[in-house]
Amino acid sequence: MTSAENLKTGMVITVGVGRDIENAIYFSIKRLNPDFVVFVVSRDSKDVTIPRILHVFEKNNTEIPHYGVVVADDVENVGKVLESTRKAISKLKEKGIKPDNITMDYTTGTKPMSAGALYAAILEGCGMIRYITGRRDPAMGRVISGTEGVQEYRIKDLISHLILRDAVNLFNTYQFAAAEQIIRNFFNGNEEDQKKVYPRLYTLMKLCRAYERWDAFDHKDASEAFGNIENELLGEFIKEYPQIGKNKGWVEKIAKSLSDENAATYSKELLVDLWMNALRRLKEGRYVDAVSRFYRLTEMIAQYQLKKEYDIDTGDVNLEKVPEHLREKLEKEKDEEGKVKLSLFKAYDLLEALSDPLGAVLKDEKQKRKFRGILSYRNESIAAHGIKPVTKDFAEKFKERAEELLKIVVDDLKELSKKAEFPKLVFFSKN
Repeated sequence: MTSAENLKTGMVITVGVGRDIENAIYFSIKRLNPDFVVFVVSRDSKDVTIPRILHVFEKNNTEIPHYGVVVADDVENVGKVLESTRKAISKLKEKGIKPDNITMDYTTGTKPMSAGALYAAILEGCGMIRYITGRRDPAMGRVISGTEGVQEYRIKDLISHLILRDAVNLFNTYQFAAAEQIIRNFFNGNEEDQKKVYPRLYTLMKLCRAYERWDAFDHKDASEAFGNIENELLGEFIKEYPQIGKNKGWVEKIAKSLSDENAATYSKELLVDLWMNALRRLKEGRYVDAVSRFYRLTEMIAQYQLKKEYDIDTGDVNLEKVPEHLREKLEKEKDEEGKVKLSLFKAYDLLEALSDPLGAVLKDEKQKRKFRGILSYRNESIAAHGIKPVTKDFAEKFKERAEELLKIVVDDLKELSKKAEFPKLVFFSKN
């Protein structure tokens, strides 16, 4: 398509049968000066009003643009008018006119004609809608010729509210990638250009990226994504949603800890972060994912405690730090590299042997059987090595056990959980 074709403009106009409306239509066409016009008419307005429109152009020595006519079968039926108006828009598209260069004028015609035309313009992605205003005849209610003015609105501004609503709903259900994508599609590759026009949509798009990375445990990328949002734009969101500011600080702290070679591999914040992620998967009904996270959390809790309290690394156990009665047994379990690595079960057995509070939970044989039963079911499920289904009931049981263990090593779980909780956005009309 040549640059000249890209600049071609079109207009769709609903046409009623009222007296003097030809003057308003003449004013609208002359003001916009499109290359093509398609009139959406009733059978009556085709015979009565179109000739009057042509006469006005002739009387004013003005050449009317190339035009076509589409007859709506039933101008009192919004659905029928919608169908006819979409045909009119298609006629302009066939002439190489881009939807963004099409203006919909719904000034005249029945109310169903106006409603159908407006909806068609939105569905087809037209650039503008317009309505001719002016001083009205008190007897007839019509705009008096010579007093006309134009009210114009960009269709994209109307659609932006729908995009914002859908993006907020997706964000609140943790569908961050989908929310980001519908905004990007709306911006059509011009994100930076659209930032000034739709600052809230732009900021939400950037936030979606940060939360998507965080939800995928990529704290480094998430921290960078938060940092890439302009302070002024992010500040406006944080004013309405202080939780976003808390989340940003939380992610930055974990990202910094994970990048510090001298810092411990596991931290209370990381345990809580995994816990909150598991709860989100449980809330979504993604029980396999929830159980996988509860299992990893159960394993990580033991790893965290052994390292923090006893300087024992479950991936390379220093036998000198293990109770003497276990050393000989663990010595036999060295791998080809000469390392002793502890499975989840053995990590908790070691904690029990060390008289640790975590191990004390398992001293009671009934509790130990219950704990091992949960872990065994997980191993036999589709979430691990078997084919058993992962049910909501099982996921809830695993959650209870993981929470019991987590509270032993994280005494401020409630407080930390609040910092890691995702915000719930509210749809607002500003964009």
